[in-house]
Amino acid sequence: MITWERMQQTDALPVYAMMRDFYERRLGTVTDAMLWENLSRCTGPDALLEGWVILSDGALAGYAILSRGYDPARAAEIRRLEEFYIDRPFRRTRAARDFLEALPGLYAGCAWVEAVAEKDTAVWRQLGYRAGGTVMRRACPPREPDPSAKPRPGRKKAT
Repeated sequence: MITWERMQQTDALPVYAMMRDFYERRLGTVTDAMLWENLSRCTGPDALLEGWVILSDGALAGYAILSRGYDPARAAEIRRLEEFYIDRPFRRTRAARDFLEALPGLYAGCAWVEAVAEKDTAVWRQLGYRAGGTVMRRACPPREPDPSAKPRPGRKKAT
């Protein structure tokens, strides 16, 4: 039986190996610090990310990371599937399909759940997902240094 539950801190170590495989296949070399930061955010009270573990008869079959967003035009939250990984022994089972099919129902009241489907769009359509247009991106400037490390100039008070 395929089930899923919110990722907990006790899931971090087992998910770590899957996450490393996911990242190395897509990004090349990644640091442990980056992986642990992502796991920390997925298992804690983070405002942006949340993690799910997918289980097959109680065994860890995979994980998913979703980010939270908001659609002002609908005045409702949205969720974006940022990462979705099913371990090799579970790839020809219903683990992925069952989780993706159930995913929107886990967020009642949400405007939608979105995912980037680079291939196999027919499979996504069978699960009720629809193409939503083109996503445009622009890089953010580098993060400013930690304010506690170096004082920043204050604003002038209006007189």
